[in-house]
Amino acid sequence: MVLPNAYTQYQESQVLTASRGKLLLMAYDGAIRFVRQAQAHMETQAYEGQNTCLTKAQRILLELMYTLDHQADPDLAHRLTLLYEYLFNRLIEANVSDDINALREVEASLLNLRAAWADADRQLTSASLPTMDLVGSHAR
Repeated sequence: MVLPNAYTQYQESQVLTASRGKLLLMAYDGAIRFVRQAQAHMETQAYEGQNTCLTKAQRILLELMYTLDHQADPDLAHRLTLLYEYLFNRLIEANVSDDINALREVEASLLNLRAAWADADRQLTSASLPTMDLVGSHAR
């Protein structure tokens, strides 16, 4: 009998219990990690690893695109869709032509997006904190 890996269980628990903001940040973290790994593979000419990592980063970008809420803010959703499509295409170009500068560009964009969403999530969280009782009594 194979026992479940404790780390895998922990990761699954993190995803299942995370807020929408935290899930978004986790997606960005994954995409950034895969782009960085692809850079390392590209530098060592490990093309299979490079392709695997870039494919994973592309899948995350697709997921980010597909989960945009076009009803909440159509203009923002449209602009993010265009940006995600651009980054997706840059990953394809990087993979086909072994263009490390394209990977650096995508990484920088993802880091900027992650920082912006982290700031927005912090602002939303801090705005909701005064309405919650942090010691466990009743809501105010």
